[in-house]
Amino acid sequence: MITRDDIMGLVRALDPRFEEVAKVFLEQWAEDPTAEIDGLPHYLYFAEIADIIGSDFAAGVEFKHRSTFQLIDRLIVEGEHYVSEAAVVGLLEDIQNALKRRRIPLHRAHALLPSESRYQWDDLVRFWTDIEQRKPDLRPLSRRPKRD
Repeated sequence: MITRDDIMGLVRALDPRFEEVAKVFLEQWAEDPTAEIDGLPHYLYFAEIADIIGSDFAAGVEFKHRSTFQLIDRLIVEGEHYVSEAAVVGLLEDIQNALKRRRIPLHRAHALLPSESRYQWDDLVRFWTDIEQRKPDLRPLSRRPKRD
């Protein structure tokens, strides 16, 4: 089983840029008391990794990340609950957002995704599509049209 203590070592070994981000991230959190109590906020590290992946997609070199997506699949399948959730909500969702910010179609990543990652990727797409279609009215009640 992959634990939260294993995440950083596994991810940073994939790409020298991930290693650089990890060094800065660990320096920033070295003295933080909340990290000592609650553990490192891996989600913040994953946002940086996702941005690198998004840049590579924009440059047309997404093939560099086959091993990254294979690891994400392992984290989902073999990880303890925190690890699995972080892989989906942290990495996959952040990668989707990084692609969307660059106006890169999400289907470009689909071919690189192993089976469980693909399932989770599609589930995230369905979830956010459903949310976007519902678009709740966030105006104060006094400014909304009256219903009959």
